[in-house]
Amino acid sequence: MRRRRVGALAASALLAGSLTGCAGGPFVTAGTCVDWVAFDTPADALADASSAVVGTVGAQQGTTDLYGYTVSVWTVHVERWVKGTGGADIRVVSAPETCSEGSPYPSGDPLADASGPQLILLHDENGALRTITPWQGIVPADAHGALPNAWPPGTMGSPAPVS
Repeated sequence: MRRRRVGALAASALLAGSLTGCAGGPFVTAGTCVDWVAFDTPADALADASSAVVGTVGAQQGTTDLYGYTVSVWTVHVERWVKGTGGADIRVVSAPETCSEGSPYPSGDPLADASGPQLILLHDENGALRTITPWQGIVPADAHGALPNAWPPGTMGSPAPVS
C-alpha cells in the first residue's frame, strides 16, 4: 500500500491555522485533510474494506457532512454482498477527495458516473457506509461480478492509459 502525502506547504498552513484559531486564509481548507490509502490491487482494497457489494448505483439521495465537506449520498441496488451482509438497497456516502479548495470531487464524483454492475468497496463511518477512498471505492464488476486483478487504467494506483 502507498499513502497519498500532504504537501509541506499545506501541512504548515493547516498547523498554523490550528495554532492561531484562524478559520480562513489562502491555504486553509474548510474540512479535514485525509491521508487516503492507495491500494496496489483491488484485492488489497477488499481486504481492508469493512464490506463490499456488487451492485448498481441508483439515484442521489441527498447530501451529508463528512470531514467538513458536503458530500453526495447514493442509493445502491445490491446484487450480492461480497463481504459483509445487509439489505438489497443501501445508502452509500461518496468519500470526498479533501485537501483541496472548492468541490469535494474536483475529478468528479465516481458514483455519479457509474453505470452497470459495480464492485463497491465500503467502510463503516460511524454507522454510515462510505466508499473506502475517493479514487478506489468503486470499480466496474466483470461479467461474473468477480474482483478484477488490477485497477482499470486511470484509477489512482494504476498506470494511466497510454495515448
